[in-house]
Amino acid sequence: MTVLFVCKSVQQCLENLRQRDINAHGRAFALLRELKLSKGLLEDFCIHGDLDINEFTFGNTTRLIVFRDNGNRNIWRLKLWTTDANGNERLEPFRFIYGIFPAGQHRREQEVAILAIPYRSKIDEERSYDYQLDDPLSERIQNDYDNQL
Repeated sequence: MTVLFVCKSVQQCLENLRQRDINAHGRAFALLRELKLSKGLLEDFCIHGDLDINEFTFGNTTRLIVFRDNGNRNIWRLKLWTTDANGNERLEPFRFIYGIFPAGQHRREQEVAILAIPYRSKIDEERSYDYQLDDPLSERIQNDYDNQL
């Protein structure tokens, strides 16, 4: 079984998303709610590959190697696509960044921690957040991850 944690600092990301794109905020919030209610979906977050649920197509194929110093951090980026009424896929303007903490020495169950939900200002152009290690959001993500250990 997998347990979900949402870091307190994610509230700041959600507020930023709400101010920039209220519809994207609603979709991100709906996905968070679905993750809390559906244990099967949360388990799927820990699988490398693509999956579909409701209006979302998930692509969690990209592990954020940039955050893995000495292989100690297991942080993933989740891209999301939605399909409109005409069947056209559209990349969402936000990402879920989450850490996976396997069951083991200090944990009875596997844990998934939502670390951030950054907003991309323009798809395929300039981004608000580009995963640079010296970015304050990257530093917060790493600190939140380390604090979950």
